[in-house]
Amino acid sequence: MRGCCIVDFQRDCAFSGESASEPADTKEKLDHKHNEEEEDDEPEVSDNEQDEDDDEDDNDEEDDELVMLGMLKTPDHPLLMSRHYFPSKVGGRPAWLNPRDLPTPEQLSCSVCSSPLKFLMQVNAARDEGAAFHRALFVFVCGHGACLDQPGSMAVYRSQLPRRNDFYPLNPLPKPDKLSEAQTNALTEQWQNVHLCVVCGHVAPKICGKCRCVRYCSRQHQLMHWKAGHSTSCASSSSLDKSSAQDQDTDRDRDQAKENEAAQIQSTDSSDTTTEALASLSVSSSSSSSSSSSSSSSSSSSSSSETKNDSTTALFVEREIDIVEEELELTEREKQMVAQYQVEEKALSASERAQEEAAFKQKLKTRVAQNQQIDRTFVEFSKRISFDPQQILRYHPDPGASPLWVCENRKRKIEDVPKCRCGQPREFEFQILPQLLYFLGVDSSSKHALDWATLAVYTCPDSCGDGQQGYFKEYIYRQPMENPDVEHLLQSQNK
Repeated sequence: MRGCCIVDFQRDCAFSGESASEPADTKEKLDHKHNEEEEDDEPEVSDNEQDEDDDEDDNDEEDDELVMLGMLKTPDHPLLMSRHYFPSKVGGRPAWLNPRDLPTPEQLSCSVCSSPLKFLMQVNAARDEGAAFHRALFVFVCGHGACLDQPGSMAVYRSQLPRRNDFYPLNPLPKPDKLSEAQTNALTEQWQNVHLCVVCGHVAPKICGKCRCVRYCSRQHQLMHWKAGHSTSCASSSSLDKSSAQDQDTDRDRDQAKENEAAQIQSTDSSDTTTEALASLSVSSSSSSSSSSSSSSSSSSSSSSETKNDSTTALFVEREIDIVEEELELTEREKQMVAQYQVEEKALSASERAQEEAAFKQKLKTRVAQNQQIDRTFVEFSKRISFDPQQILRYHPDPGASPLWVCENRKRKIEDVPKCRCGQPREFEFQILPQLLYFLGVDSSSKHALDWATLAVYTCPDSCGDGQQGYFKEYIYRQPMENPDVEHLLQSQNK
């Protein structure tokens, strides 16, 4: 059984599961009694409609589950997006929980087009237990929307640490505005001997061959950075000692080059390279070199809200995810409509009630005969999100939950989700909603545009593994956007 703490609820509340079976049992008894009374008059119902009825029962049970919603907001302070404050956020660079044992560039590459995966989101989902006292989930997607139909175009990694670890103090840090200058500088430093890509923040095994001052995860990001302005600054950047750079044939010179290289990166990471990385966010395939003079190192992963989010940019716009508890309350207008309906229902005579039921059954028979289907899943989805249209994330602290599927097609059954490396069946933990695409400014008219109905993340229920062994791959499933009504609904809600 898992109990998770998430963002503002971190450490202060661990959620435990609560049974939702009693309301469902009561509903089943009432339905059974009603069916016995009118069994002879029921029209035949197709298998699809029976599945829809089962889904409706599941949705009724979900009403009683604890669900945490994620809303986007601008962070109150740039440092709150750094790893030391355990953020939940969208876009920017990853705030790696374990800054030392990071996923390799191969693990963060699309298996379809070989491009580096784009960091989409991280969710702070700590558990008040052993090796997962600190815990975060990192979601990556390929920037080419056409790849998303293929395996290997998305990835989610789990990182966790015990309370006593190599990277964080036992007690939380003070608020950013209470930090000393030395503390602030310490928060912006990279971990010892771990080099990150100046463009995306992934592990960077490659180095600029000319200035030998900046690192890259891939050839693609090196070219992107070059067009963004490094072609101009590279010539003026300080380089390694020529005597060690010219002779690469002896081990002594190789070791010397590595030492000088590390020192050079430490001295330049928070100045010119950071500014250039920010400039690379707005680079498109048709743009030429340009430079940016915007942010300091403490906000190196921030970007403008005007950033164009497509396959030609490295980062999504960075926003904090504010977590709130879902409240399913009717508006005053809805309460009045329900009350009016109840009054009218009681006023119906027996004959009128019989006429209404007969009309409904005839309508059902006609629909079955014409093989017409109403996507009840989408109706339930639109009804549920109408309470909080701005939500981009639905997080379930309790075990045994199911996603709020957006449409009927291509749902993922829990038995089809691959088991964890430890052999345990994975459980659904959270989902990313299609509303996020609109907040990110994704151009839906582009043939390479990202799209999904929902992204469902399944994780190990035991959070297996030693938290200081690195990052563990979990499972992410994409339900495609196959219902045209979904996009229309989201556009109307986000106007």
